[in-house]
Amino acid sequence: MERKLLGQVGVDSGQLVIIDPCYIESEWQGRESVLGVDFWGQGQEKIFNLLNCEGIQIDRIGGKCRVITSDAEAMMKRIKLLSEDIKQKIVTAPYTDSTYDKVCDITLTEDQGGQLHFKMGHAGLGVAFHSGLGDGIYDVYATYKDIEGWGKRIVKVEIELLDDEHLEEINERFGMK
Repeated sequence: MERKLLGQVGVDSGQLVIIDPCYIESEWQGRESVLGVDFWGQGQEKIFNLLNCEGIQIDRIGGKCRVITSDAEAMMKRIKLLSEDIKQKIVTAPYTDSTYDKVCDITLTEDQGGQLHFKMGHAGLGVAFHSGLGDGIYDVYATYKDIEGWGKRIVKVEIELLDDEHLEEINERFGMK
């Protein structure tokens, strides 16, 4: 078997998706419908408690909070006013039915990744995952094997997100060693 660098992939969202490109146009959904509001930041816990006391249902998704509402604009204004009242920063963003928002939800799970489903609901659209320590340029390698009757074929693809040398450099930079 032979291992060879195929190229590099750039990451600016802290996550990657493996998908057959033939599905991108038909299955990838843009931000068509706003379903609610995500919020996070310095005042997140206080705002969570204030909204919760008002009877508003709030879900925790990874490190952020989500309110499902039919009036996202009004909820974002409400959260902004609360953050001004408590004098703590908060970031709000519309939560949509987009595939990107689904990817974000998947990568914020305990497993840091998982299955993307087709619009019909079945598995197989792709796999989304968190990219190690976040943004960067990552090497993508292929392992080749000579398959009898087929010739040289790719049998495995690896994305090197973290290696010992990179971790050592990061630990030194942030004084963690």
